[in-house]
Amino acid sequence: MVYAKTSRFRDLLRWTRAKNIWRRRASTYALHRFVRAGELGKPLQLLEKLLYDEEFWVQRAVGTWLRECWKKDRRRTEAFLRHHVAGLPPVTITVATERAPTSFRLELRRKARVVAPETKPHHRR
Repeated sequence: MVYAKTSRFRDLLRWTRAKNIWRRRASTYALHRFVRAGELGKPLQLLEKLLYDEEFWVQRAVGTWLRECWKKDRRRTEAFLRHHVAGLPPVTITVATERAPTSFRLELRRKARVVAPETKPHHRR
């Protein structure tokens, strides 16, 4: 529905701020057609808003869709992950890098831990 009528994308962006974790998680799955088509602009814009969400199931969904983005455009997704690595949740890194070289996964894990917990970006509600 969102791919067919891109004006609905604004609704998805609002979902990223929802109190309900399942709505935040569902916003990532609504990106399916964009990712499959290789159109990663909107998916990366939305995923960026959920990167540091505190809920495990949202973190896992973000990782899943970053992994799917990786399949379509490895270089762009790698650059996105490197740019946002500070404070990334471990599950997001694990799932997002399932198909990546081990060295890249280890690099992200090492750099993600550099941020002190009190300065780590958090999901805004």
